[in-house]
Amino acid sequence: MRKPLLAVLALLTLVLSACADGAGVPAGTEPAPSPLITQPAPATVPPTTEPPVATTTQWSDPERVRSITVGGSGSEYAAPVRCIVDIGVTSRRPTVVESSKAAAASARAMMTVLTEGGIDPQDIQTSDFSVGSYYRNYPDIEGYETNVGYRVTMPNTDAVGTVLAAAVEA
Repeated sequence: MRKPLLAVLALLTLVLSACADGAGVPAGTEPAPSPLITQPAPATVPPTTEPPVATTTQWSDPERVRSITVGGSGSEYAAPVRCIVDIGVTSRRPTVVESSKAAAASARAMMTVLTEGGIDPQDIQTSDFSVGSYYRNYPDIEGYETNVGYRVTMPNTDAVGTVLAAAVEA
């Protein structure tokens, strides 16, 4: 569907560039001036005491009006072949070490479920890792929070719900 659209755009580009270069204008004639510019009265008219002659625009001369109108639209539809999901774990513990260990254990359990669900380990990428403090009464630190996020590409779109439910349970 994209190839015909690209062909139409290429043809339009050629036509427009030809028009801009004055191609197609009969020999001995000048390209038409811009339709927004008014043409003054000829300079050979002798000065008179009469009111000035009204100017005309190109729009009033149908012989000189040239235009190109192009329209189009396109769309493409296909059945989904894969699903990309962002999923992760969060752990809150009193120390950074405890929080990180708990998050790592949860992440390993989730990874095991994902790979057992038929997802290739190369289709699981770390997308986020952060450790920060959290507060109950600022500025007193209550503990530390570790977040580990993954971007998972699932090739089987029929199994997405089942695999994600199992990963959340893990």
